[in-house]
Amino acid sequence: MIFSDQTLRELAAQRPTTRVAMLSIRGVGQNKLDKYGDAYLEMLRHWAADQEAPATTAKTELNVAGNML
Repeated sequence: MIFSDQTLRELAAQRPTTRVAMLSIRGVGQNKLDKYGDAYLEMLRHWAADQEAPATTAKTELNVAGNML
C-alpha cells in the first residue's frame, strides 16, 4: 500500500498540482513525494486534460420548448 484510503480521498478532493501542494496532504511526506509525486502529478495532468476534451459521444439537444432537435 502506498497511500491510505484517507490520503487518497484527500488527494482526490484537493487535486494538488504541485509537489509543494502534495506535501500539504496528510500521509504524503518527503519520501513518498520523492518516490511517487511526479507520477501522481503527471497522471493528474492527463486526467484534467481528458476532462477538458470535447465529448466524443453525440449529445441530445433540446430547443426552448423542451423538444428534441
